[in-house]
Amino acid sequence: MRIRYQLILSHTVLTLLLIVFLAVTASLTQQKIIHKEITAISKLQVENVNHQIDNFLSKAQHTIEVVSSYVENLEQYERDSIEEFLVAQTAGDTDCSMLYVSSAVPTCRGGFTFTNIHWTAPSDFDETTRSWYINARKSIGTIVFSNPYVKRHCRNSFKSF
Repeated sequence: MRIRYQLILSHTVLTLLLIVFLAVTASLTQQKIIHKEITAISKLQVENVNHQIDNFLSKAQHTIEVVSSYVENLEQYERDSIEEFLVAQTAGDTDCSMLYVSSAVPTCRGGFTFTNIHWTAPSDFDETTRSWYINARKSIGTIVFSNPYVKRHCRNSFKSF
C-alpha cells in the first residue's frame, strides 16, 4: 500500500510539474507573440504619426509659400484685400486659426500687421521682441515652432510656426 501511495504521489507530482512546464512554455510563447504584435502595431502607429506630421508641415509650408507669393506680387498693401485673402487661406482649415502678415518694420515704428481675423495690432506692438519672431529670424528658410503661449486679445493658447 505504501509503495502504491508513493507511486501515485510521484506520478501526481510529475504530472503537476509537466503541467506547470507546459503552462510556462505556452505563456512564454504567447508573451513572445504578443510582444511581436505590439511591436508591429507600435511601428505602424509611429509611421502613421510621422505621416500626419509630414502632411501638417507640408500644408503649413504650402500656406506660407502661397501667402508669401501673394504678398510679394502686390503693388500696394491694402488691408481689406490682404485680410480677405488670408481669410480665404484659412477657411475650413482646422489646423490654422490665425494667419497674419507683418512688415519688416514693427507696428510700433509704422509697420503693419494684417490678419485673417481682422485684428488690429496696438500701436505699441513690437513683433521683433516676440520669441517667435526672434527664432524665425535666426532660421530663415525653415519652419520654426514657438512654445505655446496665450494670446492677450482672446485668451486662447497658440503655437506659432
